[in-house]
Amino acid sequence: MNKQMWSYHTGQCKSTISWYPDKEDSERKPEELIHRIKNGWAVAWFENRIQFYKVENDKWSDDLGELTCLVRLRVFDADKELHLWKNNGILKGRLREDQPGNEICFITAHPILNGSRFTLEAGGKYILAEEDKGTRFRIPYDDSFKELLNDDQKNRLRLITRNYIGYYPSVTWKQPNASNQSSSPLMNEMLAGYEDCRFCGFVIEKNQ
Repeated sequence: MNKQMWSYHTGQCKSTISWYPDKEDSERKPEELIHRIKNGWAVAWFENRIQFYKVENDKWSDDLGELTCLVRLRVFDADKELHLWKNNGILKGRLREDQPGNEICFITAHPILNGSRFTLEAGGKYILAEEDKGTRFRIPYDDSFKELLNDDQKNRLRLITRNYIGYYPSVTWKQPNASNQSSSPLMNEMLAGYEDCRFCGFVIEKNQ
């Protein structure tokens, strides 16, 4: 694969966000948001581990367990992501969905995941990714991952992320002069920065 593929790419889209808890719908449960994504992936952070899940036809590869045990959860496909996190013991989150458009700018990145050796486990249900430094994780097997199992190629697994750009007022200070001995703020500039990040999927880096 051409190494230029792993550079940052810019684009534009229309993006909508639903928040949880919702002030206008306080009865809505996070489980309802989770099932908005019928086919995709999930990554769950617990106190003592990180676990990957595969979602097919609204069925998860493993039981997620009680949401109260979560520290953070991302459920995602190519177009949307549910991101839940625990804040002072309370589960909060947002559902972001993208459509074609030009309302917001984003940058696509492909951070590499730990794992230079890949082996099948549990009768082919999972792939175990390991590094010489000792890090390891398991991810449910998918046909798109089969090239990871070729030891001769030394392929790697990358995460696809979409990073949204927001614009914020920049405060500059007018220098004092003879008639004005104190500086004063001027709000005439905008600064760009990342305001959100969405997981989109996985891709194989082929070592050619």
